[in-house]
Amino acid sequence: MAELDLRHVTAAVHAHADEWESVGVRWNLTVGSERDGSVASITCETGQISANLTVKSDGDAEMNVVNQPTKLSSLYYYRLATGDDVTTCLDELTRQIVPPG
Repeated sequence: MAELDLRHVTAAVHAHADEWESVGVRWNLTVGSERDGSVASITCETGQISANLTVKSDGDAEMNVVNQPTKLSSLYYYRLATGDDVTTCLDELTRQIVPPG
């Protein structure tokens, strides 16, 4: 299987950034290399929710979402192959951190 171009992740994050910032989400994107391959890591925080999405260049992705007041956490796994997959994953991240309405 071909490697996932992590520029898709960078583009998707920047496409969502205005929406996140408009509701007070603090976010950080790090793209770099780990021992086992290139990764992109997105961290988003509000007063109530913190989320971390890590995407590896092989297409494996993991998102951990923690509700701070209750300390409940959810863990999601994804297999990403295309830019559309990345966008769908970031849409889900946005649903987790941006309040409805």
